[in-house]
Amino acid sequence: VVPVFYESFGNYFWQGVYALTRTGTDHSWMVNTALWDSWFLSSIVDGTGAGSTPLLKDPRSPRAQFKELAEGKGLLRNKRYMFYPYKSPDAALTELFSGENFNPSSLNMLSKYLLVDGAFNVNSTSAKAWEALLSSVRDQELLKADGSTSKFNHPYGTLGYANDTSTSGTAGDWTGLRDLSAGEIENLAAAIVKEVKDRGPFLCLADFVNRRPNSSDPAQQTLGALQAAIDKSGLNDRFTGGARSVTTADFNPLAGKSGISLEPKPARAVGSAGHLRQAALLTAIGSQITVRADTFTIRAYGDARDPTGTKILSRAWCEAVIQRVPDYVDPTDAPEAQDGWPQAANKLSPVNALFGRRLKVQSFRWLSSNEI
Repeated sequence: VVPVFYESFGNYFWQGVYALTRTGTDHSWMVNTALWDSWFLSSIVDGTGAGSTPLLKDPRSPRAQFKELAEGKGLLRNKRYMFYPYKSPDAALTELFSGENFNPSSLNMLSKYLLVDGAFNVNSTSAKAWEALLSSVRDQELLKADGSTSKFNHPYGTLGYANDTSTSGTAGDWTGLRDLSAGEIENLAAAIVKEVKDRGPFLCLADFVNRRPNSSDPAQQTLGALQAAIDKSGLNDRFTGGARSVTTADFNPLAGKSGISLEPKPARAVGSAGHLRQAALLTAIGSQITVRADTFTIRAYGDARDPTGTKILSRAWCEAVIQRVPDYVDPTDAPEAQDGWPQAANKLSPVNALFGRRLKVQSFRWLSSNEI
């Protein structure tokens, strides 16, 4: 389950007109903030309830889904989640479930049992790293309407199935999907890095997804970093020329029509299958992106010298891999605890207020000089 249901108003010009001409709350901007920074999506599903479809059904109960993950026998819908043994699997099941379904209190406790395998920091300025992330959908097989599957290069804008397998022309633009080439992925990665350098560092995911209304740059006011990179990389150029472009006259007599000048490349086809939007990228990568690294490598060097301090008698290098985990340094506070929660009077212990989460040494090794 990936948070991809909302985009900021500026990603569609007609929504931008609404935002510019009405006085009130920018609901889309706020929804992005809530969805990306205040919600936790476990991907544990109730496939037997209302609204279930053949694509969403899961014969396992929520308890069975979590149990198989905890015991190393299965995965969740978000296959990057892995079980973190804050407590044993049996103790976790007792804490989280009543029968086959979640306890109401599990809403605030489930995340302490999950880690993300291979999370990607969106503050990366490595074009190769972004290229690798965007290429993670390479050769994906999509389910077709007749029940068969078809393989694509880098399909975006899908949820695992394709209404139409066309990737260009009338059918592709309106009922198919967008399938990027390796060259297009490379260009997009370079454009994203440019946006990261211009806008970063991003302090939260909503900051990365949303546009920036208070920026002095019109492009940043109207588009999030990913959408700006998509447009600047030329991936939507075929939708923005001639009769497919949007002009100020199209919005007469709206009071905010002059705002179209803020939109770098407005297009009539926004929302169609072929017009690439940041939501299509976030559908694929949203479940693994972050704004901070929780696993990192530390290297250290030391030497011993003679009494004069000029001659080195011996030297050594070492390397440690450190991981930040859900537990607090002081275990008297549960991972879900924070100041003012669950009761207004609740406070973290002084140690936890100062040091926060625990850091674990996952590995340590001595290095030779030729490894430096």
